[in-house]
Amino acid sequence: MKKPFNPILGETFQGHYSGDPIYIEQISHNPPLTQFLIYGKHYKMEGMFHPDPNLELNAVLIKNLGKGTIYFENTNNKIEHMALTLRM
Repeated sequence: MKKPFNPILGETFQGHYSGDPIYIEQISHNPPLTQFLIYGKHYKMEGMFHPDPNLELNAVLIKNLGKGTIYFENTNNKIEHMALTLRM
């Protein structure tokens, strides 16, 4: 969410988030879908989301609809997480 994409299909970003490599790609522009992959120490997180902004009286409410999964190294454990909501 800290790297806003223009709605250009195929736009990518590679960088580090808290020291971990992160890869992001805009895979659709209508609706805008963003896929991400983070390699952390002893885990991997991947998923896809798309923003759903709503205007309120004195704020903007942004829901990130989608799903992400965290896979833990050396185990068969995983955590699936859903949407995130930001109010600005």
